[in-house]
Amino acid sequence: AAAAATAATTAESSSPMVSFTNSVVGMIPTLAGAVERNNGNEFTEGKPQQRQQPQQHQPQQPQQQHRMRSKTMLEMRDVERLLLRALEYDHTADAAADVYEALGVVYNVSRDYDAAVDAFRRAIDVRPNDYQLRNKLGATLANGNRSEEALPSYRVALQLKPKYARGWLNMAIAHSNMHNYADAARCYLQTLSLNPEARHVWSYLRIALTCAEQWDLLPMAAAQNLTAFHEHFDFVEY
Repeated sequence: AAAAATAATTAESSSPMVSFTNSVVGMIPTLAGAVERNNGNEFTEGKPQQRQQPQQHQPQQPQQQHRMRSKTMLEMRDVERLLLRALEYDHTADAAADVYEALGVVYNVSRDYDAAVDAFRRAIDVRPNDYQLRNKLGATLANGNRSEEALPSYRVALQLKPKYARGWLNMAIAHSNMHNYADAARCYLQTLSLNPEARHVWSYLRIALTCAEQWDLLPMAAAQNLTAFHEHFDFVEY
């Protein structure tokens, strides 16, 4: 985030119209990395809900996390200010979409999900066929405890790119958190078909099957036998 702010400041002092706006586009990967450090994943919903486990004592860790989060919030305020300035320099639609996308990431870091939703929707107004923006909007809604509202965004993202593994994973987690465990399992299986290296998704699948009390399917999940699930769920294996 600090690197993003430095880049934006440098651009602001040089060519105010083009280079400053271009620097905003370059901020987005850096800002997304801040989301990953702050929330655990880049625009992927949190893990599916499960029974709470007793908290373990971790001396000093909460204080360290609080200091890191406070520092991140200060950095994000600086980036937000620079992004809003970018809107003043370049009024073209494409530039505005880039700025609103970056603002959506900033608001995610600060966990102001309502503001992030508004920013992503403004970006989508300009780029309605951007599947990644649709996914970011869905994940933001879901992380703001609005999983049901997130589903249409995921569906559009997957219509635009059917082989989008991250979109299928987010759809699965949303269904799981809404207790739609059969739909969640199907989406987890589709995720695994598209991204076999995502081994952690098997544990999410086991959670969904356990919550659905489909005990007979747990051995197949333990064996990570994707093909065996075709008899029970409708998904495409690649």
